Amino acid sequence: MSIEIFYTDLRIVPSKLEKRVLEWERDLTAFSALERTLGRLLAESIERDLKNNSQEVMVSWYNKDTDDICEIGGVGSLDWYLEDSTLLTVNYENESTSQEQIEEAIHWTLEQDL
Repeated sequence: MSIEIFYTDLRIVPSKLEKRVLEWERDLTAFSALERTLGRLLAESIERDLKNNSQEVMVSWYNKDTDDICEIGGVGSLDWYLEDSTLLTVNYENESTSQEQIEEAIHWTLEQDL
């Protein structure tokens, strides 16, 4: 029973592409999962960007057991509970992100054991 977290930052060169795995536990929020895997500062930054409606960040989720998926456009906060077998993605990109970086991130994601 685990949560997989994919963090990509395509605003920088080279792109940052990270996969983290965390054991699922009852009452685990998206914020707590990001805090434990990416660190408090980055989790707080992601949360702040979501609250400020930053166009640079997209947070989404997918449950591998049920095939449930978040709404188009991602989520607007990190204060919700994760279910077991959730894949949580955080993606940053902006106007300086190249098509090559986007393709690199897509290829990297597809190579992961989903």
